[in-house]
Amino acid sequence: MSNASGSIWLAQRPTTFAARRVDQLLGRGYSLLMLLSAAEMTINAMEQSAYLKAAFFWPSLFAVLGSIAGMAISHWFFSGSHIWYVLHLLTVAATLILWPYQIASLHALPHDYTPWVWWTLGTAVLSGGMGLTRSLGIVSIVAVPIYFGILRLSAFGGHAPMMRMVQDVVYTMLFAATMSTLVAFLRYSAADRDKAGEEAQLLAAKDAATDAVERERLRLGSIVHNQVLSALALAVDAH
Repeated sequence: MSNASGSIWLAQRPTTFAARRVDQLLGRGYSLLMLLSAAEMTINAMEQSAYLKAAFFWPSLFAVLGSIAGMAISHWFFSGSHIWYVLHLLTVAATLILWPYQIASLHALPHDYTPWVWWTLGTAVLSGGMGLTRSLGIVSIVAVPIYFGILRLSAFGGHAPMMRMVQDVVYTMLFAATMSTLVAFLRYSAADRDKAGEEAQLLAAKDAATDAVERERLRLGSIVHNQVLSALALAVDAH
């Protein structure tokens, strides 16, 4: 289903009052969480900058931070477009795809190395679940963590043990799937409440209109009755 802007890949924007309010509050709360997550990610990224190529490291870091900053600004000062959720996912996915180009030297990587993008992976996948349509959101929740797991097994990702990689992938999927389901439930509940309110208002308006018509019919009937009696009385008097 397309959203109000006509896109076929963004999640549909709510159109009713309560649903819009819930979506706005969710976006504001999530953007604050993202700012805290960005701080942790940046600290880890700066610690790893010595092992990475500046030509790829800085653009990737600024792109991810830019999407998070845009999300916060959009939800706190504007209407809160879902496009920022998707941009967060895309910047993280692009960082993962280009990750091998960031590594300056495989031999210089420390033991038990974890790419800095890991500290925003879970929220990025969750952003995809919140900003994309249901089918595309499910694809992102599954595909991105699996790709990260493959990267973790390689030398570029730190040669992680198989069991740890599986735990990281499953944890990310479960976290994103659970939170995305909760967000979808809150949005659906708000929209359903708005729908019930609209139906109640329509029913009340229909009842009010029926009562008004009935009162008007009785009033007209009374007027006609009185006029008929007056005409008969006049006819008797004339006779």
